[in-house]
Amino acid sequence: MDLSAGGMGVDGLQAVVDQHSEVRVTFQLPDSEAPCAVTAHLAWVDNAQGRAGLSFCNVSTDARQEILQWLRQQMVSEGWNIQPEPTGQPEPSGPMPVLPGPTWANVAQ
Repeated sequence: MDLSAGGMGVDGLQAVVDQHSEVRVTFQLPDSEAPCAVTAHLAWVDNAQGRAGLSFCNVSTDARQEILQWLRQQMVSEGWNIQPEPTGQPEPSGPMPVLPGPTWANVAQ
């Protein structure tokens, strides 16, 4: 699985799926206590290779924070110079923000 702030790429699909379908996805980030559950739209599908790209469309505040925190940790560990996380700010709404740096981060399964 490859993860970004706005979606993910997945491998290992064993069933044929229709592109643009809405799916519920649950995954757990390394060192996380709870799984993240999100709703996503299939952005692209390669049924022959068992791969798909998902675009998040409904992410809880907790899952959003967990994903963004994990991505920031990955970026720092890879040497990216990023701004400190804002504190005391209101919760974001709408689409997930785009962080500077790599588009995808690999998540160990």
